[in-house]
Amino acid sequence: MKYILFLLVIFLITTIPAFAAPNIEDQDFIVEKFVGNLSEPTAMHFIDNDILVLEKGGKVLLIKNGVLEIEPILQIDVDTAFDRGLLGITSVNSTLFLFFTEAEKASTGPVGNRIYRYDWNGQELQNGLLIHDLPVNYTLPEHNGGNMVTGLDGTVYAVLGDASHEGILQNFNKGNFDDTSVILYVDQTGSTLKPRLSENPQNFYHAIGIRNSFGLAIDSKTGYLWDTENGPEYFDEINLVEPKFNSGWKKVMGPANQEQRKSLEDYQGFVYSDPEFSWETTVGPTALTFVDSELFGKYEDYLLVGEFHTGKIYKFKLNSERNGFVFEDPQLADQVLNRDEESDEIIFATGFLGITDIVFGPDDFLYVISYGDGTIYRIIPSDSFEIENVIPGWLKKNVSWWNNYQIGDNTFFQSIKYLIENYVIILSKIPVVENESESTIPLFKKNATSWGKNQISDKEFGASIEFLISGSLIELDWDEMRCNSPLKQDVDLSDCDLSGKDFSRMDISLAKIKNSYLNGSNFFETDLRNTDFSNSNLVNTNLEKANLRGANLTNADLGGAYLFGANLINADISNANLVEANLTEVIISPTTIFSGANLMRADLNGVDLSKINLKQINLIGAILTNVNLKLASLHNGNLTGANLMGADLRGSILQNVDLSGANLMGADLRGSILQNVDLSGANLMGADLRGSILQNVDLSGANLQGADMSGAFLDEVKIRHANFEDVITVGCYGCP
Repeated sequence: MKYILFLLVIFLITTIPAFAAPNIEDQDFIVEKFVGNLSEPTAMHFIDNDILVLEKGGKVLLIKNGVLEIEPILQIDVDTAFDRGLLGITSVNSTLFLFFTEAEKASTGPVGNRIYRYDWNGQELQNGLLIHDLPVNYTLPEHNGGNMVTGLDGTVYAVLGDASHEGILQNFNKGNFDDTSVILYVDQTGSTLKPRLSENPQNFYHAIGIRNSFGLAIDSKTGYLWDTENGPEYFDEINLVEPKFNSGWKKVMGPANQEQRKSLEDYQGFVYSDPEFSWETTVGPTALTFVDSELFGKYEDYLLVGEFHTGKIYKFKLNSERNGFVFEDPQLADQVLNRDEESDEIIFATGFLGITDIVFGPDDFLYVISYGDGTIYRIIPSDSFEIENVIPGWLKKNVSWWNNYQIGDNTFFQSIKYLIENYVIILSKIPVVENESESTIPLFKKNATSWGKNQISDKEFGASIEFLISGSLIELDWDEMRCNSPLKQDVDLSDCDLSGKDFSRMDISLAKIKNSYLNGSNFFETDLRNTDFSNSNLVNTNLEKANLRGANLTNADLGGAYLFGANLINADISNANLVEANLTEVIISPTTIFSGANLMRADLNGVDLSKINLKQINLIGAILTNVNLKLASLHNGNLTGANLMGADLRGSILQNVDLSGANLMGADLRGSILQNVDLSGANLMGADLRGSILQNVDLSGANLQGADMSGAFLDEVKIRHANFEDVITVGCYGCP
């Protein structure tokens, strides 16, 4: 499982054409998007109610009150080759520890795998101090480990992989103790910078023989340390890591046979034992966590393990001693999921894009980092009722007045209605409205009284509000409320008037905004992945640097819209109106669909349109200077008067295309095929047409001065009044 973080990029490109939402196998739980727009997130850590998030590229980000702050609280120069980068985080009270592959500058290569200590004041990381300088392989950038965890007694553990070393800590009787393949006791004082140079390096090693690991966890009930370990092409592991544990690498991965076990007996004072569980076919296990949450009570005696390759979360039931697992599936009796075996018993969730961390928060919800889509998800009970804030105290006074008949039913219900309409109380679902029932009032009054006396929680009181609405005692305009609802993932704002609103830097991915009016709205740097804008009016909207990956923009009106730097990978823009839209520096892929779109007078300066299907596109008067159209398909396109100066059209296919009056000065058309193309009056001055094929092309009145047509093939080409001055025609068939 080499280069786990690097290979995800290839994995995503080749196997996942579009984003698919994660799924929880247990119907008692659901998954929701918590925070998006992260770049290669590797780990997260709760300090009180705040979350610190690490990005592989060196940023430490803060999520405060559920909101991701725009600016990082710390930016570190790291080397990011393969699995190097900003990798691990843990804390002891207000002291925070970070593990990263440090570089003098981000582009200069590594200087070491290092652990720093910081002071956390609730808003900033201060007083950074280097406490460990650990090895890095300058040639092979793999197996750096980096995960960290804090034990119940305050001991900090950190794991470092083998860094492609082969010596005494990889179970070969050669070389020196070099701090590789170990789980390290972190010296929090910083007095031992390099344990390998100390008098007794073994005293710093909780375990040896680790190939590579992306996961450490402490069982809060026993204090035991556990890890995940990544094998080569076979056998990933889960291990109970007792003090002086030898995991066996490089002699063994997975369960050892008798000969292997004998070779590891009494090795350097470290004791080998078989993994508590193994996958014969590697899955890339990463983070692991013990269930310690009242909301997940049915899984009280379970260990959850995330994996990278297919984005699953596994669940393992612990035995009564909590030092191993018990299974009902007989094929797991040997503690191994063998090659070609499957077992639903151990699957908890699927569909994440490469899990790098899973953590239970102080709210008892399970938080999951999905690396591939840069998102933190939250798994919650399916019957959770979402309250945005504590319900204000003045409502409790109203409850008291209502109980004492100082205010009537209608007055009290209006106060509830006000809180719902202003989204202080957020309903988890629209209640089913039944016939009005006066019998609902006494039951609700009883719950309200209990809530007013702090005998039940806001959440419980909120559930009774839904019951009240289902009895038609509070009437709400659901359509109006829906169109004014807080923006979040998967929100439905279809058929709404949202003109002129500011949605900048929000996360509204997977939203439904069909048939809506969004004229002049601001979506600057907004996460709009897989959002459905079909048939919506987006005239003059600001979509600068918006993430529209996989978005549906079919038949949308984007006339005059500003899409500078937007991400349109996998987006469907078929039949959309983009007249005079600014698409400079947009990010496009061959899977972006443009068929039938109107790009008249649109600005596409510098855009990479290589291999893009641009069939039946209207590009009249469009600005395509310095555009890469290599291997693009422009069948039946209209580019009358378009500016393609300096464009790269190598190997492109232009069939039935109207380029009359277009500016192709200095364009590169080498190896392109032009059939039934109108280039009358076009400017091809200095264009490179070497090896191109021109059949039934109209070059009447075109300016080809200084063009290179060496090796070109011309068949039935009209050249009346064309300017061929200084044209290079060596080996050209049909050139005048």
